[in-house]
Order: sequence, then structure tokens, then C-alpha cells
Amino acid sequence: MLNTINEQLFFLINGVAGQSVFVDAFFIFVTKVFVPVMTLTVFIWFFVVLPRRSKDLNEKILYYKYSALFLLLLSILFVIIESIKVFVAFPRPQELLTGVRALSTFGSYDSFPSAHTAFAFSVATFVFQYFKSIGIVFFILALLVGVSRIIVGVHFPLDVVVGAFIGFIVSFTLQELFKRYSV
Repeated sequence: MLNTINEQLFFLINGVAGQSVFVDAFFIFVTKVFVPVMTLTVFIWFFVVLPRRSKDLNEKILYYKYSALFLLLLSILFVIIESIKVFVAFPRPQELLTGVRALSTFGSYDSFPSAHTAFAFSVATFVFQYFKSIGIVFFILALLVGVSRIIVGVHFPLDVVVGAFIGFIVSFTLQELFKRYSV
């Protein structure tokens, strides 16, 4: 039953593809550009901008610690997502279903979970912990990334939901551990 709902929801969302050149171009742009731009923006913000603005040495050091934490987050998340993909090895919609409106090629055979969505939600969660209003904007961007992965035809809705959950949980947990155990 879950698989049927997953497939029906996929076709409902993927049905947006191919209806408008502008909408297609927008979601292809979102799926290819948003995650790297979000990630690079956060790293530059914590590693370059905030330390340069700060006059206090302890505050500068804290920002560098946040940068290191961010890199650690991305590394841990990568290992978790890729490990799940290897063990689950679920095919992408284009390989499993007929009638998929594919707007983008896909990397590997493994669809579950969505790494793009996991990274987008982990970045949004990271930012939200320190800057609430910007974090909300990042969550909106992360949601767009998740939806774009379905619209371009490379992920099922369940891939995206689980990716978002993993990204959120890993980021939140790592930051809580950092707060609890950092000096």
C-alpha cells in the first residue's frame, strides 16, 4: 500500500514536468544549483564573513568552530546517506516505472534516500539554530529542492521525505552534542 501511495504521489507531482518550459527550467535550476549554493553560502558566512566582522577573538574562534562543525556535519551526512543507499539499493523512478517525465539525468541506481534533500535540510537546520529568520528561508529552499527532485523525475516522494528527516535529525543531533560538550 505504501508503495502504491508513493507511486501515485510521484506521478501527481512529476506531472508538473513538461507542462511549461519556464517551470521545467526553474526546477532543473533548483535541483542542480540550490544545494551547492546553500552549502557554500553557509560555509563562507561562518568561516569568512562572521569572523571578519567580529572584534572579539573568542567569538572568532567560535565561528571557526561552527565552520568545522558544519564540515563535520556534511561528512557524517554523506557517509550515512551513501551507506543507506548501498544497503537499500532501491531503483530510481525512471528505472522502475513507465511514463516518468524525466527532466534530468541521475547519478546512480540508488534512489533511497534523496541525498540532495538530506543535505538541503541539514543546511537549513544548521542555519536555523543560529539565525531563525534566515533558517526559515533556507527551509523553504530545502523544500523546493525536495519537490524539484520529484518533479525532475529522479526521486520518489518517500525518498525525499526520508532524506529531509535524516538531514534534519543528523544536523540537529550534531549541534545539540556540540552545545553540550564544547568548551
